[in-house]
Amino acid sequence: MNILPERSTEVLLHELKVHQIELEIQNEELLQSRLALEKSRDRYQDLYDFSPVGYLTLGADALIGEINLTGAALLGVERKKLIGMRLERCIADEHRDLWYGCFQQLQKNSEARKCELQLMRPDGSLFYAELDSMAAADHSVRIAFSDISKRKLMEAQLGRQQQLLRELSAQELLRQEAQTRHIASEVHDELGQLLTALRRDIALLRIEFGKLDAGLLKKIKGLLALVDKIINGVRSVALNLRPVALDSGIVPAIEWLCDNFPAAAVTACTLRVNDDPAGVDEACAAAIFRIVQACLTNVARHASASSVMITVGLCDQDILVEVRDDGKGYDAAALAANKSFGLLGMHERAHAVGGKVEVTSVPAKGTLVSIRIPFKPREKNL
Repeated sequence: MNILPERSTEVLLHELKVHQIELEIQNEELLQSRLALEKSRDRYQDLYDFSPVGYLTLGADALIGEINLTGAALLGVERKKLIGMRLERCIADEHRDLWYGCFQQLQKNSEARKCELQLMRPDGSLFYAELDSMAAADHSVRIAFSDISKRKLMEAQLGRQQQLLRELSAQELLRQEAQTRHIASEVHDELGQLLTALRRDIALLRIEFGKLDAGLLKKIKGLLALVDKIINGVRSVALNLRPVALDSGIVPAIEWLCDNFPAAAVTACTLRVNDDPAGVDEACAAAIFRIVQACLTNVARHASASSVMITVGLCDQDILVEVRDDGKGYDAAALAANKSFGLLGMHERAHAVGGKVEVTSVPAKGTLVSIRIPFKPREKNL
């Protein structure tokens, strides 16, 4: 039997003690790591469960595999009862097709998707929820959802207010058009008649006294020329306020605009009529006339165009008018961002009669303005 030297035994005992200490240190480190992991897990679980947003996970079989406390509270069901349930049982009937379509798209690709659905609680109460969904690598679907009922209510209220403002704006535009027509009639008829009577009286003065005094005759001729100038000015003002051609319909009114196009010397203005919307309501005719008038004014001032084509026709019970120029065009997005009052006025006029205006423009390639107004027949006077 070999007996280890005393020194070798001491060395061995020392090494064993060192190894024991190292094991105890490692054990303590493992214990601390486990405690830290448990603490982190508890923190994550608290963040997950008490998040202001609902979270749930659907398995490949479309069953709820996991859901946080917030999600369960939003759905009004205990968490343990939701596990293994199909999510569509919590979706309002009229929105289930939308969910099926969204879920199928998620299964085809992993792109995140957003949708708004009406969810239903066991007591039958409904609420709007916004769902942010994403497919995972294991074919599960992770969903974050929140109650947006207040936002939807505010959007509905805002929509009603905007609609009311549009209706008020439409009424104001119609009132302005009626007032303009009245003023044009007053200027043309009343003031025109007075000026005509004045001219007649001056002409009589020339006949009666013109031969008696050459100086008086010269003054009378000057007065006649001045009155003629005033009469022409009054007619011009009345026509600019509301041309008489507008009483005959859209096509004659637009023809008048072409004939009186301010940039006619440098820009050819052409009218093409595919279908004549004869007998259209006066408000619709006035709206189209004013929008086309605004388009031609913009062409004359800003487009530097060599030609402008106006097309009038009918399309699916609507009046379709297009104004196209070959001018320098503009950046439509930039102009929309600047909130051009000219474009805004055209949109409001079209909306006042249930129509719309679309503007397409490319720098150096011209501009196209499309006006679409529902055809409303003129009411017959009994």
